[in-house]
Order: sequence, then structure tokens, then C-alpha cells
Amino acid sequence: MLKSLIISMLLFLPQVKGQQQSVTADIFFLDLGIVIEPRTGNETYSHLVKAPVEDAVIRIKKIQSGAIYTTASKEALTSLDRLNNHMKELESELRLEIERLEKENTTLRTELVNFKQPKALNVSTINGEAQNQEHQNDFNQKIYTKGAIAYQKEDYKKCLEHFSALTLSRAKPKTRSNVLYWMGDAHQQIGDYANALIVLDLLLEDKSSKQKDDALAQKGLIYQKTGKTDLAKDTFSLLIHKYPKSEYVTLATLELNKSKSKQQ
Repeated sequence: MLKSLIISMLLFLPQVKGQQQSVTADIFFLDLGIVIEPRTGNETYSHLVKAPVEDAVIRIKKIQSGAIYTTASKEALTSLDRLNNHMKELESELRLEIERLEKENTTLRTELVNFKQPKALNVSTINGEAQNQEHQNDFNQKIYTKGAIAYQKEDYKKCLEHFSALTLSRAKPKTRSNVLYWMGDAHQQIGDYANALIVLDLLLEDKSSKQKDDALAQKGLIYQKTGKTDLAKDTFSLLIHKYPKSEYVTLATLELNKSKSKQQ
């Protein structure tokens, strides 16, 4: 009897162990989510890689488009910064010019104080020098200095009052160009866009001026500010055509693209 019981237990233990392993194996495959089926011999395999869905393509295009727009916007801001830097450079030149004029005035005062005995001059010499002096004073340096100081202090109305009294045809080319540019900016600062455009046109007509691309950029921005989009587009197109190497071409191109996108 005991012998039969021992034999039965020995036969039963492998079955229990096998059942435990079977349960464990089932749990393992169940966790992985894998179902293994026997091969039937009718299986087919494809190595074709499906193309991305349209939605993915659209998303990619949108991302690329956004990147291009962001880059263009940054370039436009850079162009505006260059425009502002150019204004700062002109203001720096203006300060140096004022300092030079002040030194000249100091020197003249010193010479007048030290001058004691006037030389005897004949009448013809005096008349000739007086005429030359009058001719040279057609461009009044004192008025120019006052206008420059007023512009530096952002007293634009006073600045325009002084600059408007100058005979710019007698000024040096660079001085004349700077005065016209400052006058255009001064008119714009006080909201007098009509006169700002007139002065900028004078600057564009000045053959010796090297600030024509600046003037066109300013005109285009004024036209946009006043809602004259067609004139703004014409001005920016002219800037790109006549001055393709100008630092303001990027700004002009972006503004034209913005106008086109609004029309679509």
C-alpha cells in the first residue's frame, strides 16, 4: 500500500510541475501580446514601404514655410536695424561737425580779441573780398549749425525752421545730402508725411547723393504707413531694381511678399 502511494506521488509531481511551467509560459506570452501560430505554407510577405500620408507632407510643408517666413522676418528686422544704425552714424557725424564749428568759433573770437591794428586796404580789395564773402555766405554755416543742434535734440520743428532757411545749392554735396535726409526724417517724426515725401524726392534727384536707397526705403515705409499700398509696392520694386546690392533689398522683398499674401 505504501509503495503504491509513493509511486502515485512520483507520477503526479511531473504533471504538477508541467502545469506550473505551462501557466508561467502562458503568462509570459500574454504580457508580450504575441500569438504564435503554426505555419500553413500559404503565407505571403511584402517588402513595399508605404509612402507618408498626405497629412505628414502638409505638416512638413507648413514647418518649412514657417521656417522661411521666420528667417525672412529676421532679415527684415536686420534691415531696419541697419537703417537705424545709418541714422545714428549721421547723428555721430553731426556731433563731430558741431564740435568742429564750435572750435572754429572759439578760434575766431580769439583772433578778434588779439587783433589790434587793422591793415590799410584799398577800396577795390575791400569790395572784392566783400562780394566773395557774400557769395560764400549763401550757405549760412551758423544756421546750419543751429539746425543740426535742434535735430540732435529732437526739436524737429526748430530743426526744419533752420534747415529750410539754407541755400542748399551752395552747400557741399555731402552736407546737402545729409540736410535733406534729416529734413525728411524730421517731417516724418512730426507726422508731416506729405512734406517728408517731397524732401525725399529732392534727395533722389540729387545726383551726388549716396543715400538714394535709404530715401526709397523711407518712402516705401511712409506709403505703407499712410495706406498707399500700390505706391509702396512700386517704391520697393524700384529699390530692388535700381539698387540690387542695397542692404534694404531684403526689407523691400519681404514687404512685397506680405502685400501679395494679403491679396490672396
